[in-house]
Amino acid sequence: MAHSAIDIAGYFIHYVPKKRRLTPIEIQKLVYIAHGWNLGATGEPLVVESIEAWMYGPVIRRLYDEVKHFGSGEITAFAKPAKSIFSDYDKTIMDWVWEQYGTLQGFQLSALTHKADTPWDEIFNKKGYNLGNATIPNDLIQSYYKNMMGNSQ
Repeated sequence: MAHSAIDIAGYFIHYVPKKRRLTPIEIQKLVYIAHGWNLGATGEPLVVESIEAWMYGPVIRRLYDEVKHFGSGEITAFAKPAKSIFSDYDKTIMDWVWEQYGTLQGFQLSALTHKADTPWDEIFNKKGYNLGNATIPNDLIQSYYKNMMGNSQ
């Protein structure tokens, strides 16, 4: 079941074990990556909002608006979603994403989402939509992450 990006961010901020607070860029990228892996594994979106190709990578506008006032600093206050809204599978995906990517800093996460042939690169650079905030289609994200799943086996 798809959730708001705010709820997915809240899960990462409040429910995964961590030794540090997350920054806006880190939470933005973690939510995007979780959405991508979920699309790749199930064909279903994890977030209801669309993903946009901004200069600094894939962005969920609603989440950006929610955390932008923290600038590049740590997120110190954020709504805590009820854990019960997430299925066991949702939690498994988000926990797995945290295990794989949670130690990475914002610039490292950004480097992953900016690599050549990523969905962001396809829309922002190759299709020439770098003048505006074009939507990255879920089918493009799904194809990319499904391919990554095949390459990791």
